[in-house]
Amino acid sequence: MEPLPWCLTVLLFIFSLRPPMAIGNTYATVCGKTGKYEANSTYQHNVEAVTTYIANAATFSGGNGFATITEGAGPDKVYGLGICRGDTPDNVTCYECLSSASAEAATLCPDDKDATLFYDGCTVRFSDQDFLSFSRWPWYNEPEVVLNNTNTVNPAAVASSFHVLVDTLMNKTAEHAAAAAASDASQKKVATGEALFDGSDPQTKIYSLAQCTPDLTSGGCKKCLRLVMDKMAFRVPGALGQRVAGVRCNVRFEVYPFYIGEAMVRIEGTPAPSPAPLKSRPAAPPEPPNPATPPSKGGIKNKIKTPA
Repeated sequence: MEPLPWCLTVLLFIFSLRPPMAIGNTYATVCGKTGKYEANSTYQHNVEAVTTYIANAATFSGGNGFATITEGAGPDKVYGLGICRGDTPDNVTCYECLSSASAEAATLCPDDKDATLFYDGCTVRFSDQDFLSFSRWPWYNEPEVVLNNTNTVNPAAVASSFHVLVDTLMNKTAEHAAAAAASDASQKKVATGEALFDGSDPQTKIYSLAQCTPDLTSGGCKKCLRLVMDKMAFRVPGALGQRVAGVRCNVRFEVYPFYIGEAMVRIEGTPAPSPAPLKSRPAAPPEPPNPATPPSKGGIKNKIKTPA
């Protein structure tokens, strides 16, 4: 076998050094209920044109990992949107994710006119409904999916404190993402964060992410994130992870590193409240003195250790 060309060898080596990002599997798929299209129909050709454009425009034309498009007219008109996670390391990774979503749509939502695929690294939606219009507020983030981690922090007594710290971290992360929306209207609107919770055993580090599509204004980003974060409030106290994702904005926290790069927001963890002190046991009655040894003055004293 002939050796690989040096340029290809270097390229493969560079890709092997990229931080891992799951792009091959969806964590949620929402198939629409607006009907089916026929094979080889004009609508199907428009879907193919939309998904192809999204993968290319989001990565190589716009360069900010985001694209929207409409294709066709009348009943064959297709609306499309694609966005990569804001910490995606390069255009190739973004393109691979969007392309995978486009290819799998035909299998996961066969012949559906409306389909949304949520991957760890990207989200794609196409539809015969105009979900791109901002006049549909507050429904332009739909469909939304909520994933909860059923594991909780240990010990259970600190769940409330952990819950508060997560909310604090998520609020600051969302504020940072909205600030990015205000500073540059065309670039990625994403923020990552971390906090150390020192009330658990062992200590737990929390990682967070909040993101909006680049076409949202700062105010629109804040509103969108606030709505999805309101859904986070219904999680189990002390839950060790959760994500709420839509097509326009999403939030997530975990107790393991899931994003690439340094945290943009850091806050100090708040210690858990000390458990209630244990009640001291009543003192035992003094033992009778040894007849061979007279008791010392004042009798025998019992020492009781009271936990702090």
